[in-house]
Amino acid sequence: MRGIPPPVTPSPLRVRGAAGRALSALVQSCGDGCAEAFLTRPTRGPLVVEAVLPNKGTVRFTLPWSPARPALGRLRAADRALAASRSFRIREVLTGGLGTVFRTDYVLAAPNRARWHLDTGSSTADTVRIGERRWSRDGKARGSFSPPPAWSCTSPPATGATR
Repeated sequence: MRGIPPPVTPSPLRVRGAAGRALSALVQSCGDGCAEAFLTRPTRGPLVVEAVLPNKGTVRFTLPWSPARPALGRLRAADRALAASRSFRIREVLTGGLGTVFRTDYVLAAPNRARWHLDTGSSTADTVRIGERRWSRDGKARGSFSPPPAWSCTSPPATGATR
């Protein structure tokens, strides 16, 4: 099946193990044309997903299975590096598959500064945060001060401690 999924949720959605037996899974809708399955018990080997689409037939695909390795040491090292950094950048690209692509460039600086630029191809928006103060602008218009939002913008302390 190619392209945008139909606006109906697959029903039923089954997950089969390597031996072909159906696995116990919690299946729920996650929006139009979307279903997600949560396995109730760990399993090994590749998984086969079967999605029955009303009036469209059944789609089958295999998910490779690679069991997660313990990563606590790597997670702690990443946490220490992030806590010790003075700034970092995140580049995000989002699309719903219908044409518009949202590209956002975030720059975060310790202890409480952030700025981001959003570009949709047809318009742009910029925001700057310093502590609880925020300035925003759309396109090339003059920026305006905004009241503080309900969330705060603070970097974690550079202690290397993990939670």
